[in-house]
Amino acid sequence: MLKETMTTTIGCYLATLREQVGVNNCFMVPADYNLVLLDKLQENPKLVKVHCCNELNCSFAAEGYARLNGIAAIVVTFSVGAVSTFNGLASAYGENLPVILIAGVPNTNEPIDHNLLHHTTYDLDL
Repeated sequence: MLKETMTTTIGCYLATLREQVGVNNCFMVPADYNLVLLDKLQENPKLVKVHCCNELNCSFAAEGYARLNGIAAIVVTFSVGAVSTFNGLASAYGENLPVILIAGVPNTNEPIDHNLLHHTTYDLDL
């Protein structure tokens, strides 16, 4: 008898996990590597989406929200997007406030194809 396997996407898993840990608001900066995830999160009418103008503001908004409500989540993009959240995340960490950082990343097939992608650094062998 064949065993039935169930597959899910990371986006579906994160949406479910978000509900389980009690994250009701998600602070986000739409960018190239997180758009698919944001589309998935957009499908949930219970989630309040707070769009921020940059990642630093996003992280401090989430820190303030976690201070008042107990937990917050941030969705940003790869590399410089995630790095820009570090000051706000450090502030949350220093105050023992749970802030979840979710950063989109390039497709796992891209480095194999040796494509130079936005926000990435590869050995260009100049």
